[in-house]
Amino acid sequence: MKNFTKKHLGQVFIKDKNIIDKIIREAGISADDDVAEIGCGEGWLSFRLAEAAKSLAIIEIDERFLAETKVRLEPIKTVDYILCDFLKTGFSQVTAPKVKLVANIPYYISAKIVQQLVEDRHRLVSALIMVQKEFAKKLVAKPGDKDYTSLAVYTQAHFDASISFLISRQSFRPVPNVDSAMLHLVPHDRLPEGIDRDFFFNIVRASFWGRRKILVKCLIESPHTKFSPLIKAIPFFIKNPMIRGELLALDEFLELYYQIKEIL
Repeated sequence: MKNFTKKHLGQVFIKDKNIIDKIIREAGISADDDVAEIGCGEGWLSFRLAEAAKSLAIIEIDERFLAETKVRLEPIKTVDYILCDFLKTGFSQVTAPKVKLVANIPYYISAKIVQQLVEDRHRLVSALIMVQKEFAKKLVAKPGDKDYTSLAVYTQAHFDASISFLISRQSFRPVPNVDSAMLHLVPHDRLPEGIDRDFFFNIVRASFWGRRKILVKCLIESPHTKFSPLIKAIPFFIKNPMIRGELLALDEFLELYYQIKEIL
């Protein structure tokens, strides 16, 4: 097998077959499932997914990896090989209406992948993606945690997010400088119908703009919102004048959103 590792793409490959088997189990892949994989690498995980699933759609940006994986999976006839950039196409070239996603993705585009999965969540049964451990902790963090960010609010508004298990850096080739985690995402939608999502998430982003600033000051001064000081008079801030954004849960952000909308 040729080594096509491209460090600038953040690609590392699993060499531990036990980890691959554990991924298959944690994803709950059965012979009734249509599965998608983003980035096949050398095809070791792809082979096990293709063996276990009803069908497998491999989305890969590097034609060399796709060619190598085609050779490895040649005996299996239920695989669709899609040469494209997932961040540009999403699941548009996947024929199955809904899929279970399993992927070992380049870590430097993890946030962009999650954002694309939010856009394509109607095509997902679930997603089990390998990400940097610290990134996974940010997505599952709760209000008040040091890892809690606007990305956590954004992710948890659209998915039930949990860490299935951690993976040591020694399980990869080449050995990266970080440990990894399998992040499990199951689509849901906790935002009410009719909400202005762009406006809502601008409020969320602004709330985390200055972590040492009180929330009302962030909303007035941040580049995401720049509201009038009049928002200090809404009931939310009369009750919580000194609260910081990193302490708010999703329901509290929604309460804040509706009160701000009323005075605009």
